[in-house]
Amino acid sequence: MDDDGKLIRRYLSGEATAFDELVQRHQGPLFGYLLRMTGIREEAEDLAQDAFVRVLGNLGRYRHRDRFRAWLMSIARNLVFDRSRRAAGMKTVSADAPAAAPGSDVESTETLGDRLPGPAHRQPEAVAERRERAAVAQKAIAALPEVQREVFLLRQAGLTFREIAKAQKCPLNTALGRMHDAVMTLRGRLEEKA
Repeated sequence: MDDDGKLIRRYLSGEATAFDELVQRHQGPLFGYLLRMTGIREEAEDLAQDAFVRVLGNLGRYRHRDRFRAWLMSIARNLVFDRSRRAAGMKTVSADAPAAAPGSDVESTETLGDRLPGPAHRQPEAVAERRERAAVAQKAIAALPEVQREVFLLRQAGLTFREIAKAQKCPLNTALGRMHDAVMTLRGRLEEKA
């Protein structure tokens, strides 16, 4: 499998399918990040498409020393903030609303915990408990201050702290501090619910 830089070079050389490979490789983490940032499946889908369109338009200016996923997430982050500024005051959907897997038209209440294999799958009480814990965790993440939630979700999407700091246009220590604050806040909220 080619690395992202090779795929970009192949696309810029005229091989259109190379961009499709980039999209396939990064659409899941991108969609997951956008869904958690917006809480609205349709908005996350629109923003993901917008992000890839923006990438396509700027691919010739991509600096290959940066990681492609970090660049993509930075573009997505900017799109989220642009859209939220335009939609200020509009009603939003809770981040813990049921969401289907990327590419699916069917909404689902299934959580990541539901997809994990193990004996707990055969015990309805354990499944219900995992769903409840996942819902509590999603609510706690959604309630984080925006900069903390963003750092947490970007980290979950696989970005390094240096990449997060660059995306947030802040010093590395600020990004690390925001993550620490997010984890401590989440830990406190989740311990309260336990």
